[in-house]
Amino acid sequence: MFLYALKSSLNTTDAETEKNQAAFLAQLPSDTKFHDPDIETEYLEITHPAQINFISQNKTLEGYYYPVRLNDTYGLQLDCSINNQTETQPAKSFAILKTEIEQKLNKELATIGKTWLFSGWLPENSSQKPEDIAKDCYYALFQDTYWQPEQGNFLDGKVFEIWRSENKNYSIKKANNALNSPEHHVIIAIYTNRESAEQAAEFYKDWMGLFCYRNKITWAYWQSRLVK
Repeated sequence: MFLYALKSSLNTTDAETEKNQAAFLAQLPSDTKFHDPDIETEYLEITHPAQINFISQNKTLEGYYYPVRLNDTYGLQLDCSINNQTETQPAKSFAILKTEIEQKLNKELATIGKTWLFSGWLPENSSQKPEDIAKDCYYALFQDTYWQPEQGNFLDGKVFEIWRSENKNYSIKKANNALNSPEHHVIIAIYTNRESAEQAAEFYKDWMGLFCYRNKITWAYWQSRLVK
């Protein structure tokens, strides 16, 4: 999950900025060493170490927190994977990872958006179609049955993007809670082999900025609808 929250905006007071910072820090382990100097910056790693690893209680899952600041916005990549890189896993395994990530979040944080990114690679000599796998993964993750993805290619893999509005159930009361956001943005990437999947992971820092830009635009649009 790539999650974004404003640190400050126009006319934000120092007290409000400190409150936003405290709410973001609440997403991280309590012993995190945090450093966020008052400077303008395009991209700043704000913890030491920059990547904070974790292992689930039953030791079957592993992952990490990766928090940064992008100018006036905090970004958090919360990564989780099954601690087994040799055996194939069913599509429903993604639901376990999604639950683990959601349990680590402080749901009181007022965010401007989030992007889910799910990825994996095909077993050797697999005859399954990447879209069929991606579709099964999506249905295992979300209750709706909306499957009309945009499709593309990246590093010999197939990428499927679901972006849809749920504004029919959106209200002013939910304006600042992205967990009930009218935006539903999901990317599922199925790579041909492990090497491609590992190479794709090297782009996460770039995607942190890209998804921030995207979520900020759509957040601003929904804010304009509320004002109207």
